[in-house]
Amino acid sequence: MAKKKDNGITILEIVWTDDLVWQLLAQIELSENRVMLLGKQKKGKNMSGDSKVMVYQCMAAAVFPQLHSQNAVAMGDQVK
Repeated sequence: MAKKKDNGITILEIVWTDDLVWQLLAQIELSENRVMLLGKQKKGKNMSGDSKVMVYQCMAAAVFPQLHSQNAVAMGDQVK
């Protein structure tokens, strides 16, 4: 997945409700996201090849699909 460039569309600050926090935690718990963000448990396990920035953008796409389609970079920063 290629890194997306900021397209200049401003995204307002996200108001993190309990529901949004739980949705984000569910995304963090996914094995492919957890390994990248928190590190691997076993030495022999290979990383996914994605950067943390890409993982944040993918999580933003899952939690905020409409806003992510407007500005993926800004939404990745919001999730970070």
